[in-house]
Amino acid sequence: YEEAGGAYVRSKGEQKDHDFNDTLDSMSQLVFTIGGFFCGHETRTFTISDDQVLVDVEKTMISMDKEEYGPYRKEDFISGIKALHIGEWKRTYKDPLVLDGTQWELDIYYNNGRKAVKISGSNAYPYNFDDLKKYLEVEMEDEEDEQNQD
Repeated sequence: YEEAGGAYVRSKGEQKDHDFNDTLDSMSQLVFTIGGFFCGHETRTFTISDDQVLVDVEKTMISMDKEEYGPYRKEDFISGIKALHIGEWKRTYKDPLVLDGTQWELDIYYNNGRKAVKISGSNAYPYNFDDLKKYLEVEMEDEEDEQNQD
């Protein structure tokens, strides 16, 4: 639009996402937890140091094992997170009509004194939540069972 001579003005959501993405270069850790009563919980902790990202995976009920992945390149990891447009997300997602289901949390910590970003949900999700799970390589036990039944 700008190339055609127009002046593009970002929407509030786009500006919020842009500002959020600008903070990600100072990210020191991303922690994603997901699970429910019947399938246990999985926590993936992505710790950034220098130019690499190390991943710890801790699971309850499904397996008590603790796994480590990585290292991944910091630049690639942050680029992938930016592409998810998490800055557009609300801070809380809830479906009060579902009693037992899936709870999740996404916490982002910074190394420059900036306040951590905490986003959570209970049986409700942002529009591209599945993209986040795919990017972080999270697959819940019941999802595996559903895929095996197809």
